[in-house]
Amino acid sequence: MDELTLLEHHAVTGSYDLYEISDDDCETLFTHLKKFWIDRDARMTPSAIDALIDRYGAGRDAPYRTVPASMIADMATPVIEEGRTYTILELGCATGPLLQSLEQTNVYDHVQMVGIEPFGPFVKDFEKNFPTHTIFQNDAEGFIAMNPAVFKSAPYATFYASVTLCMLPPRLARACVAKAATLCDGILIYDYLANGMLDFGGAQNLIFPYSAETEQYYFAHNYPQYLSDLGFSKMDVIPVPRPEGIEGYGILRARRDK
Repeated sequence: MDELTLLEHHAVTGSYDLYEISDDDCETLFTHLKKFWIDRDARMTPSAIDALIDRYGAGRDAPYRTVPASMIADMATPVIEEGRTYTILELGCATGPLLQSLEQTNVYDHVQMVGIEPFGPFVKDFEKNFPTHTIFQNDAEGFIAMNPAVFKSAPYATFYASVTLCMLPPRLARACVAKAATLCDGILIYDYLANGMLDFGGAQNLIFPYSAETEQYYFAHNYPQYLSDLGFSKMDVIPVPRPEGIEGYGILRARRDK
């Protein structure tokens, strides 16, 4: 984006180049990203919307789909064996690809999800395909402001977000994780994790070109720091590259000491 002033460049082998930007430019980028999603369906033809929904439903055998589903199935099994339901709160649940992957496991019938999703066509498709689960049409800022009483099954076993928080500036990503920490016992994030895994000299606002052709620059967050500040001391990371082979992506699982 021409509007951004790139203050510092960080090269990462096998991955994206990262750039540091100012607090003001974080807000500029976030405004640009919001415009991409606001009324996006009004700018698309019905066939283009259908094609987008189909793309989200595809790739269910890709590791970035199967690995988190397998991890959740493993965590859910002992809970289900005790006769309890395993509950999930997902931010940016789209059409329900996590549920699609969980359908291939032996825990699906004992899982209940509450999803948060801003894009109307995704919400409608989720409601059609997963009527026994719950979805709220809301964005990240709306999620932060939601009344805790709405989340009737809290505390949820797991909060999940897949390439969602990277669309938010640090102030909002931190606030979403903080909100999730009040509602959930554990955190599972699939995202770009280079920041927090590598040393960037204390840089606060790092972005990466998720899709340079469409000017989709996303935020590279220091999730371990965010979670540590909230009292999560048990963390592990499973590297899971994107299908294009880009390194730096992975699944971060965080739990509190008990």
